[in-house]
Amino acid sequence: LVPSDTGSDQGAGAMEYLSEIGFGVEYGSATPVIHKWTQDVKIEVHGSPTEADLQTLDQVVSELNSMVGDINLELVDEAANLEVYFSPESHFSEIEPIYVPTNLGFFRVWFDGEGVIQQGRVLIAADGTTQAERTHLIREELTQSLGLFKDSWLHSDSIFYEGWTTTDKYGALDEATIRLLYQPQLEPGMNRSQVRSLYPPTD
Repeated sequence: LVPSDTGSDQGAGAMEYLSEIGFGVEYGSATPVIHKWTQDVKIEVHGSPTEADLQTLDQVVSELNSMVGDINLELVDEAANLEVYFSPESHFSEIEPIYVPTNLGFFRVWFDGEGVIQQGRVLIAADGTTQAERTHLIREELTQSLGLFKDSWLHSDSIFYEGWTTTDKYGALDEATIRLLYQPQLEPGMNRSQVRSLYPPTD
């Protein structure tokens, strides 16, 4: 088994990065295991997105669909299991009660006892942000809602970087890590040691 199809060096990096951002949650507490969707992700948009926001959402969905294997992301008008809200930040707590103030982008997911993500909600600030900032936030929050819950200080060019950036594309390591998470042998509920045992180090 190879951690990703981007080469062994990138694959080894993806394993380390997955260990950093793919176990546990950013706010609150959860058992540090793999969380991921096992069903198609049906995304419904609410609020007041700009045309550029919608174009970005389309682009990110298309890119993610090339990486997440057997599931499919699509934009829908009803029966969604992932809602994306473009709203003033001052209204976020009305939409999502556990919202942590001052975050201009925020996501929440619901998962079962095995770590299977079943539902999600993404908030993007429609005020106090530039288009470039929203473009970044759409990409970051939507991707994190797929199971890469945490930020990291390790890679400044990553969309998961802890510091404030306007990165508007996935880095090679980001892509490798997303692909790794959605390889079928990585099952919801696996811990770090179980995941690492699938990919023993090679000389």
